[in-house]
Amino acid sequence: MKRKNFMFTTHFSYNDLTQVPAEVLAAYGHNAATIEKLMSSNTPDSLQMVALENLSKRLLEPLYNEFGPLQIETAFRSQALNEAMHGLGGLSRHLSGEAVDLLFANLDTGRAYYRYILRHGGFDQLMFQYRRGRCMRLHCSLMLDDRENRHQSFPNYALYGESSADDEVCHQKSCHDTL
Repeated sequence: MKRKNFMFTTHFSYNDLTQVPAEVLAAYGHNAATIEKLMSSNTPDSLQMVALENLSKRLLEPLYNEFGPLQIETAFRSQALNEAMHGLGGLSRHLSGEAVDLLFANLDTGRAYYRYILRHGGFDQLMFQYRRGRCMRLHCSLMLDDRENRHQSFPNYALYGESSADDEVCHQKSCHDTL
């Protein structure tokens, strides 16, 4: 039985944070039947729902209020969906509902999101990631308990041949090792 869509905040719904666009899963080589099965079983439990609400209230809604509509690639992922998207097994914060990946059209927009989160919001990890076709996305995790947030940031702007004096320094050699 499919859950009725409801709003976590003014601008972010259950579906926004639990559904992954079919074209994203197709890019990982999945067919329509597999995509439907993955999405139909992507249902968070009560603690994961609390984490999604926290993510909506403390990260997504402030970003929306500052920049307008956001494009969410993925937030909550079941174990099967995470594996289908080549996530890092039990280490991924997407499994607990404590992470979101945002897409943006250009580097300036991504930098603006990144800097806003650094300056205004608590976070666990904040990093740029890259997908086939050089699509840019921003991964941000936010723990339910603020004391557990590590405040790790990985801008990776230089991969596109651009850098700025006020960019944060990457603290580890590969952000993909810490998802």
